[in-house]
Amino acid sequence: MSVDQFSAEVKEWLATAKHPRWDRLYTELTYQPMQEVLQYLRANGFKTYIVTGGGQDFVRVYAERVYGIPPEQVVGTMGGTKYGYEKDGKPFLTKEPKLLLNDNNAGKPEDIHLMIGAGRTRRSATRRVIGRCWIHQGRRRPAATTKRLDRHQHEERLERNFRL
Repeated sequence: MSVDQFSAEVKEWLATAKHPRWDRLYTELTYQPMQEVLQYLRANGFKTYIVTGGGQDFVRVYAERVYGIPPEQVVGTMGGTKYGYEKDGKPFLTKEPKLLLNDNNAGKPEDIHLMIGAGRTRRSATRRVIGRCWIHQGRRRPAATTKRLDRHQHEERLERNFRL
């Protein structure tokens, strides 16, 4: 399957696939405080990334649509690709069934270093928001314990916790 075909199938799936329990599109079922954090960080000059153990090609399509994060700022588990030509001579990339980067466990900091750059891994590991956990100075607090705040309270908490 070509890379373009895969992206088209992901877009089609995202436009139609619904969660069985909530009967809503998966793109509508995001964690609102995470959306607010991403928006706040970007508004204050931060470049936001998604680093995931999930498939990079899938998450790049999803993240751009749902979180506004461009594909080049998504780092994930990566499969191989092969360069080839169609019968009419037009070049294309094909997805290959081989693993290039495994972005799980120890692979995550290695891939951050490789894809985002040296010097960012230590700093980003101490102050960042990932998945369902807040991470600040090495302490973890599940997001489920975070109560719903209005926008003003939420911005005050961000400024206090992240010292922006």
